[in-house]
Amino acid sequence: MDTNTETEGTFYFIKDGTVKIEKSGDEYEITLDCTLLTGEKLSGYFKGTPKNYDYSLKKTLKAKMSLKR
Repeated sequence: MDTNTETEGTFYFIKDGTVKIEKSGDEYEITLDCTLLTGEKLSGYFKGTPKNYDYSLKKTLKAKMSLKR
């Protein structure tokens, strides 16, 4: 699986595998080697400061209410 998502987060349902996360200051090093529910393999590596995505219901409702005004 070749995935490169720059603008939005993507959800994958992982069945099995390994995810290793190391943190040094504000920088993270993330290595993953997983099998998805579909049977596809997902592996990857990231080093740096990750983007923060907030998918909480509270934030979503607040955004919708501000659009109604």
